[in-house]
Amino acid sequence: MVQTNRFEWVDAGRGIAISLVALFHATNWMAGTGLDLSMWVDINTVASSLRMPLFFVLSGLFAAKWLIAPWRELLRTKVLLFMWVLVIWSIIGMAVQLTGLQAAGQQVNILAGIRDVFLAPADPPFELWFIWALALFFIVAKLSRTVPVAVQLIAAGLLSAGGLTIWLTTTTGLTGSVKFYFFFIAGLYLRSVIVAFSRRSPWLLAAVFLAWAALSIALFELGFRALPGVYFLNCVVGVLAGIAISRAFSGARLFRGLGRQTLPIYLAHTPIVIAISIVFFSFPGLIDLASPFTWAVPPVVAAVAIALAVMLHRAASKTTPLSYLYQPPRVAVRALGGRP
Repeated sequence: MVQTNRFEWVDAGRGIAISLVALFHATNWMAGTGLDLSMWVDINTVASSLRMPLFFVLSGLFAAKWLIAPWRELLRTKVLLFMWVLVIWSIIGMAVQLTGLQAAGQQVNILAGIRDVFLAPADPPFELWFIWALALFFIVAKLSRTVPVAVQLIAAGLLSAGGLTIWLTTTTGLTGSVKFYFFFIAGLYLRSVIVAFSRRSPWLLAAVFLAWAALSIALFELGFRALPGVYFLNCVVGVLAGIAISRAFSGARLFRGLGRQTLPIYLAHTPIVIAISIVFFSFPGLIDLASPFTWAVPPVVAAVAIALAVMLHRAASKTTPLSYLYQPPRVAVRALGGRP
């Protein structure tokens, strides 16, 4: 495969990662409708050691330029963007989530929801922790750029190993940052190693992927993931497996296309998934719970949510008011000395 400056397998990997994220959220919400989705719950649990670690490694792979860029440029290009969409989509996400919980028959607290929106810049709600963590990662990486790389990797690795043990199944902005910062700077500082690995024999890459799958299933079935440091090692192998499968699908235009627009997909897919679940909560007879085809619901809902998220982004890019769903207003960019 001919490599370009961007690397096609990186785009494919990001597309695979965002698809796994959408599948995870689709499973969680559709399970609340009464469907037996235990198979997908188990699959998502096993895939967790690949999903977010790969996402963060690939996010760090092209972050080196921001270490030497002026602070003002970093703040207006990355941090401002992430904080803007975090606030906007916290409002949208909270409104949709409260509606979804109400449709599911759960008690909602509107005042608590409003409070969480106001606290979003410091304590991001639901899956938006990923956006918050990325903004923090760029800042911390730039602040620590003079620290020896080995020291950074060892310190972040120890924190990650501890975080992935303590907060195995829960993730917030703070805990997610502790758990995954190592993978971001691994992508940042070990780029040459990662690229060299991606160019290894397809047979070796296939063997690595199968080894990760066998290890992940074994740790899950035996209940060993909660042992100190075990899940961290599982995630490290998961990154290698993610690179392997990204290389395998580097020729897939679908995944490469999704990988080039992960931010708008990430922001919009969960509210869309919740909106779909509201329909099923409101009309419980739409799906026969005894049907043998209920297993197809999560991937179908995830695919629909991704497609609608892409369509929403395209429509918004053509209309100035809607474009603010994905980018800060001109006045905010100008305030930091940049061009809109």
